[in-house]
Amino acid sequence: MNYHKEHTKLNSVFEVFIYLITFVCIAALLYCALYAYPSGDDYGYAHRIHRDGFLDSYIDTYFSWSGRYMASLLSFFNPLLLELPKLYPVYSLLLIVVFVFSIFFFVHQALYNSTKRSKLLVTSLLICTIMAGMPSFFEFFYWFSAYISYTIPCVLIVILLGMLCMYDRKSTTMATSLKIVLLIVAIVLVIGIIGGNELTLITIDCIIAFLIISKWRSHESLGYWRILSIIAILCSVLMLAAPGNFARLDLCQTQIDYFHVLFFGTIYTLLFLLKNIPLLAIMSLVYIFIVSPLIGEKKEKSKLSPLSVSLLALIGVWLMHIFTFLSTDTCPLERTENVVFVFLVFSWAIILYIIIPNNLITFVRTRQNKLLSIIVMILFFFSIFRMESTINATFADILSGNIVQFANERQVQIDLLKKSNSEKTILPSLTVAPKTLTYTLYDDSLGLNAVIMPGDPFYETQAVFPIDTIRVQNSRKIWGQVKRNGKTWLSNQ
Repeated sequence: MNYHKEHTKLNSVFEVFIYLITFVCIAALLYCALYAYPSGDDYGYAHRIHRDGFLDSYIDTYFSWSGRYMASLLSFFNPLLLELPKLYPVYSLLLIVVFVFSIFFFVHQALYNSTKRSKLLVTSLLICTIMAGMPSFFEFFYWFSAYISYTIPCVLIVILLGMLCMYDRKSTTMATSLKIVLLIVAIVLVIGIIGGNELTLITIDCIIAFLIISKWRSHESLGYWRILSIIAILCSVLMLAAPGNFARLDLCQTQIDYFHVLFFGTIYTLLFLLKNIPLLAIMSLVYIFIVSPLIGEKKEKSKLSPLSVSLLALIGVWLMHIFTFLSTDTCPLERTENVVFVFLVFSWAIILYIIIPNNLITFVRTRQNKLLSIIVMILFFFSIFRMESTINATFADILSGNIVQFANERQVQIDLLKKSNSEKTILPSLTVAPKTLTYTLYDDSLGLNAVIMPGDPFYETQAVFPIDTIRVQNSRKIWGQVKRNGKTWLSNQ
């Protein structure tokens, strides 16, 4: 009994530690959101809509460039178009908050009979894992043109999964009126998810197909799921059959090599999984030794097979990479990898919940070695803040002062653009480009990350940036500078 009390007390310390890390990570992202600015395609899309009108621009995009009907619709809310640039920080702040709450909503519905304490801990674990391994915060939270296409559909998928859990749990006792309301909301979410980008289209189509097969094999009613599948098929056709997709493909590729697509898509999938195995392994250990004892014997038996969910995850990741190579003839960009990574983390979380048996949870809760738990938490801490993690780069950007310096220099450029009446305005170059707030493209010839700056006109004014003078610094180098000159930097904040 005394051992159990000591273990419970130690686990409480670990819980507070996980909450603290989660809070610090979210606070860092919210802080960076205050310095979100327009970049890249934000200028071009705003200029085109302003010049042609929203309806003509919307139709032209569908027929000449992309079938992403929902992303094109959301582009109307571009702060540049609305002439409200202060909305960029507001959008990013809201997006971060909504993303966090969407994760909690999913966890709450998936673990409905568990305690609020265990739900908060699972939510924190998922957030920490995503923060540590996400390829690019800039393209997920801070770049308008990217998050209307990729992040918002991801958030909608997480919300939809929570709703499907709720429906599956209450379908036999739920009032018909509530079922209709949930169905309407689910349809709207499916329409929005599929219209965002092709990767979330693949994700939701795989999920719906998987659920229909599972319900059919267990001889459950398919009425609700049939309706969602029909809507998903119709929206997928509307999205993929857009003339703009084929026009864009012809522009980007002269000829498609299907063997090349299958080979490199498969290889990249294997490399992507191998890259993320260490982080997911640490997440699994924290779940087993710290989180699962809170769930304990209250864990319900899942209707899903761990093998079937694993196959779904593997097929989903593979199809997303195959499509990327098919459509671009190159490896995925960071904004596409963001979608794949979030899908992988949630898939693994579901698999982990299913495969850990109750007797193992009971054993850990009553017999776990304290030293082993401490080692797991140390590994967890270093996996979150390792040099290669995205959140570590964010803290390096903040503590080095690069975020504030970038924001000040970016504001100078924007002010000069506003005052200029010429067709082409030469702007002073940025001296820093923090990875957290800058779109980067890896340059093989230089071994550096070349910063891509806006080159499209906006209101007859074009920004010219000497790209060769700006490079994204490696977070290890920034931390070295912080260590040497930390007092100087902190005194200037």
